[in-house]
Amino acid sequence: MDKQTTVLSTLLASTLLITGYLGYHNYSASIQLSEASETITTLNKVIDDLTDEMANMNYVKTMDDETYESQVDAADKKLVEKALEIEELSALLAVTNAKLAKAEKSAKTYRSRYFSEKNSAKNAKLAMNQKLEKEKVALEKQNQQALASQMSELEGEYSKQAQKAETEKRVDELMTDFADLRVDLDIVNKCDRKYLERYGEAKSMLNHMRTYIQQYELSQEYYFFVISNDAQLTRKTREICIEG
Repeated sequence: MDKQTTVLSTLLASTLLITGYLGYHNYSASIQLSEASETITTLNKVIDDLTDEMANMNYVKTMDDETYESQVDAADKKLVEKALEIEELSALLAVTNAKLAKAEKSAKTYRSRYFSEKNSAKNAKLAMNQKLEKEKVALEKQNQQALASQMSELEGEYSKQAQKAETEKRVDELMTDFADLRVDLDIVNKCDRKYLERYGEAKSMLNHMRTYIQQYELSQEYYFFVISNDAQLTRKTREICIEG
């Protein structure tokens, strides 16, 4: 794996880690939003209940019947307590609304960053896969070329060896035919026409064998055979006359 692939791997790991981190905070912000919404709903209900209770107390306070004076005094005290309670709850509601607005803003920010990092991770992964696929194709092509080259070399070597074996077989046949002629190359019988024909044929065979041996670089035993018979030709040939 080259340097560029390593960089892509590091980028992918980093973006995945950031995506998980932002996803957690996005989830946490969503929980805070849900809790804040439930708190606001509860506070609004409490305030509504207290407001109704205060309205009932004001109604009792306006009654002229003296039998309710003690109840009116108690209602005044209760009214003051409820007014303070409402004031405290209203302040708590304002704080909760501020937290809710902040949580909504944070959730929006985290959500935006989450999807941005998620897309970055996806693009980095895609880029890495494309690079690895290109490297795979290039490697397969390189292996195919190397294999084709090896096959070509093997076929050439096999062809060369096969040709050499065929040549050796041909030379062996020539050597057998040469021996069957039963010709002494350093003696020429001018009075025997058939012998002269065999003599000429033997010399031709020897030349063919020499050509094959030199062209295909055959083993030394073939060279020795040709050299030993060539020596007879290079010596002074004895001429005789024996009719066949």
